[in-house]
Amino acid sequence: MSDEKTLDMNFLALIMAHQQAGLQNLGKMADPQTGEMQRDLPAVQGAIAFLDMIERKTRGNLVREEEQVLQEALTFLRLNYVEELKVA
Repeated sequence: MSDEKTLDMNFLALIMAHQQAGLQNLGKMADPQTGEMQRDLPAVQGAIAFLDMIERKTRGNLVREEEQVLQEALTFLRLNYVEELKVA
């Protein structure tokens, strides 16, 4: 496996970890350590802000697949965050 491929997978893992944290804080996924559902909208804002910053800082430097995963994670979290604000 080339270094580039390893770096790609690490980048994708970073994006997915922040998306998962956002989903947990939206109450859409149970915390894997406790098995409990939680809802922490400020933490979701933090995950979205982090991914948005990554998107801005890496713009033009990602391969198509990385860009797609990042955009899908951002869109999914943003839409779910707005939905949660409606019921809050």
